[in-house]
Amino acid sequence: MFRKQPGIEQRQAACLLLFLACLLPEAASAKQLWLIGGGEPVCSSVEPEFCVPEKLAEAERYFSERQALREKQFRYSTVARHRLASIKDWAGDAARTQTAMERIDAIGAPLGDKTLGARDWHALLEPLGLGNEPLGLVDDIFQVQALRRDGSTQEALVYLDGSPAYVQAIFRDFVASAAAGAQRGAKPSAPGKPAKPRLVILTASSNDAFEYASYYLSLFEAAGADAFWLPLEPALIRAKDCSQLDALRFEWNGVHSRSANYPELAKVQRDYCLHPERMQQRVDSADAFFINGGDQSLTLRSLQLEPGKFTPLAQRLLDRVEAGIPLGGSSAGTAVQSGNRAGSIPMFSGGQSAHALRHGALPVEANTVLCAVNGNCTMHGDEDQLTYRAEGGLRVFSIGVADTHFHEREREGRLLRLLLDTKSRFGFGVDEATVLKADIDEHDNATLQVMGHGGVWIVDTAGANTSKDSKQWSAKGFRATRLLAGDSARLHDGVLTVTLACDGPAETAADKIATADYANSDGAQWTGTDGALPARACQRADGRWRYDQLPLKVTQQLQ
Repeated sequence: MFRKQPGIEQRQAACLLLFLACLLPEAASAKQLWLIGGGEPVCSSVEPEFCVPEKLAEAERYFSERQALREKQFRYSTVARHRLASIKDWAGDAARTQTAMERIDAIGAPLGDKTLGARDWHALLEPLGLGNEPLGLVDDIFQVQALRRDGSTQEALVYLDGSPAYVQAIFRDFVASAAAGAQRGAKPSAPGKPAKPRLVILTASSNDAFEYASYYLSLFEAAGADAFWLPLEPALIRAKDCSQLDALRFEWNGVHSRSANYPELAKVQRDYCLHPERMQQRVDSADAFFINGGDQSLTLRSLQLEPGKFTPLAQRLLDRVEAGIPLGGSSAGTAVQSGNRAGSIPMFSGGQSAHALRHGALPVEANTVLCAVNGNCTMHGDEDQLTYRAEGGLRVFSIGVADTHFHEREREGRLLRLLLDTKSRFGFGVDEATVLKADIDEHDNATLQVMGHGGVWIVDTAGANTSKDSKQWSAKGFRATRLLAGDSARLHDGVLTVTLACDGPAETAADKIATADYANSDGAQWTGTDGALPARACQRADGRWRYDQLPLKVTQQLQ
């Protein structure tokens, strides 16, 4: 039996339809964003305290067999000492620098050629009273390459099976989402095991982009991905001469001597610098992207030569995210996703809640590390000042402002104040070891899901108003929602609809929730608004509240 062949007209029509289909743009896909709040307790060679007890011995064997890095190594030497002394006023001014150098000599000279781990090294340096930035410079200059027996550099490794179950689920589920997308778009292949999804990792949020590269490669390989490192950092996109990367790293990141301590990774980066088309190929072939934690301003400086203007490579990456390629981030890698195409949603760059509620938000570019040494400071004043980029970050989380380490660092106040000062409506605060998965369509309608250990705080400032006198600043008329694992929400045309996974009957004690969930410290006071009740609320077995549309007010004492 033979199949009837189509006639000429049918074949012509089919060809015409195929031709037209090729001309039409692809249907818009929802952005798939994984916003992790940071602080995930991952079992690793540098943080074995996060390994679950029943897997610790297994993890230790894994790290030992692979000669994994346990901690950084340091050694005092006259060569390193002279290198540090050549940097003018690195400890703050000439007098402090001279005193610090004398004390370092007194501490280091008796050590001879002895190598110390980070804990012992920092114990020796503690009496110097150095701030974080000068101490980081001392570490960089006296750090020595940690070697395996074969002479290669030791790597920080993850043993994902030794992490808590909910941590494993966060990263395995993210990789699974990348795999699902890759399979949908894959060409038919020979029967067999499906190819692993290609995951491209950016460590640009770190001052030292090399330090956590092996950690994340190990993590995502264990989670089931074929992981690749894209060594973007501010130095790389500004280098006109690839031999100048170390000097540019000091100028833009405040780090020193990195290529000497990570020569293999430095070579990878140099190869990309010499052949930038390979970075484009890596972005084009990715099934997902992930951005690490640290400082979101560093990530933007690695994707923009000037604020608000993305490099062609960065724009290609963002276009792929807009088309539906999953983007994950932790801590700074979450905060940097804030913003929309209109540039009307800001991105946090720093600040603490108490200072924010007292003094408000300042739109200013965040300082680089050691900016006083390099002469490129952009702001002066209190380090607790609430600062932001008015035009936003990557502009993919286009429904509101994202914040991280939320409940743990009491960031409700700074998020609320930023929203009010910038006339932004929605804010989303993600707790540590918690994921807000957001699927956002081209009209900025979103489906939201929460996974992990903590919760997600959503604040809606529609109807909010503020007042201030000589004694206090206050705000009321805003509503807060807290979602825990298993809860979900839908944002459609500006209306938030919440589904809570309450096991028992809902409760409605607004003041009780405020007392349990909000930190009344540093002169701040959070209360329910005049007896108004949430739409629904209930407590989880561990005492954490989940609730929908809780009317709140906050006052901050100014004196």
